[in-house]
Amino acid sequence: MTWNPDPSTNERELEGHLRRNAALEAEFRKRGADFDSLRELEVHFWAPNRRTAALLGRELYRKDFLVIALGPSAGRGTEVWNVEAQKEGSIREGLSEEFTRSLIELASSSSSTYDGWGTSI
Repeated sequence: MTWNPDPSTNERELEGHLRRNAALEAEFRKRGADFDSLRELEVHFWAPNRRTAALLGRELYRKDFLVIALGPSAGRGTEVWNVEAQKEGSIREGLSEEFTRSLIELASSSSSTYDGWGTSI
């Protein structure tokens, strides 16, 4: 994987995701979620075209994610593709900087955008 040649781009993106994760953490705590039990973590990406989406899906699969959606995005134009995948993990893992950074790197290496994660509680 290649980190974006402009480190400030990835660092700004990481900062934004970490702020969002802090808000998610507060919501999970408010709801009394167990931060260590295993559950399905769902991740979301935007890819610029079909080929890139397919390559991103392949890389996610290699990282033990199950691709659950891969297709053109309704309302975002025909050249924007939605990629969604899930894997078993904990809320603590999903909130971690390491998890977030790895997904930003993966997206960056495929000219895509990591759009965040979620889980049911």
